[in-house]
Amino acid sequence: MCMVLYNDRVNSYYSAKELDAIIDSDPTFENLNKLVTLDERNRLSHLELQHYEQHSEFLYKHPLLQDDKLRNELNTLRRTDPEAFMQMLTNAKKSIDRYRSQLNNKRYSTKEERMQKEQHIRYYTHKIAIIKELVAQA
Repeated sequence: MCMVLYNDRVNSYYSAKELDAIIDSDPTFENLNKLVTLDERNRLSHLELQHYEQHSEFLYKHPLLQDDKLRNELNTLRRTDPEAFMQMLTNAKKSIDRYRSQLNNKRYSTKEERMQKEQHIRYYTHKIAIIKELVAQA
């Protein structure tokens, strides 16, 4: 996993360097947003690698590691307690339905709450995709 993080760090650095040259001539919001995203990925990769070197464990803040951690937790649960694993699938579907229902109820939610609920929907949708992938592998 360290090599994946290192490669991501190098790739994000060189992509940011190329984008920086483009921004000098065309400073659009989209280009600036991409640059910030690349810089954040580079920073998180460095942070994860540094923490791993010092403590021999990851922080799981980098997007690549967050996905890997979730996949490992779900796979362990699938092997040790299949009933709880399938219950997690049901709970994730119910959570998506609940958050969608709350989004449809416009009178009680602020913009921040709506963004948070949309983020929860994306998380649970991703979790369901990983669960289905693990079931297909079994």
